Amino acid sequence: MYTITLNRNSSELTCDIFPSLEVTNTAQICLLSLQTNNSIPNIGPSCNTIGFRNMIGQNDYVIIPTGSYELDNLESVIQKMMTDYISWFELKADTSTLKCILSCSHEEDFSVENSIASILGFRNVLYTTGMTHESENTVKIMKINSIKVECNLITRSFCDGAPSQIIHELYPTI
Repeated sequence: MYTITLNRNSSELTCDIFPSLEVTNTAQICLLSLQTNNSIPNIGPSCNTIGFRNMIGQNDYVIIPTGSYELDNLESVIQKMMTDYISWFELKADTSTLKCILSCSHEEDFSVENSIASILGFRNVLYTTGMTHESENTVKIMKINSIKVECNLITRSFCDGAPSQIIHELYPTI
């Protein structure tokens, strides 16, 4: 019996065993446990900015720190970082349609560079004040839908009808 432990901060963990294991036709392999925390950032440098138009038509930018956010956390962070002239800002989930509901005392500009629009399901445009806006698309708050554990000793496993070496698959929640 062999136990292999991998500890890294990477999206891909590999382990090369040398010399290779001698495996017979009747051998069995199993995954005893997989321990992970959900720290996959959904907000990063390429999608972390929202613009707010002030009264003279200029944008003030909120740049959200890299991290793993749910919509209510994202709303709180934006509220703490936005300028004082914005009196209210709301970001809510419509659990029936999986879309985002946005309202604000000022115009929100999602056409800015590195906009969070695609994560929230919005287009990269300017949204007017005094209205509640529903995103055109569903919220894509999670970049990772599934985590697959593969082992090159596995056979007779299939993924979408094709041979695969998957020993375990899990679906993280946020």
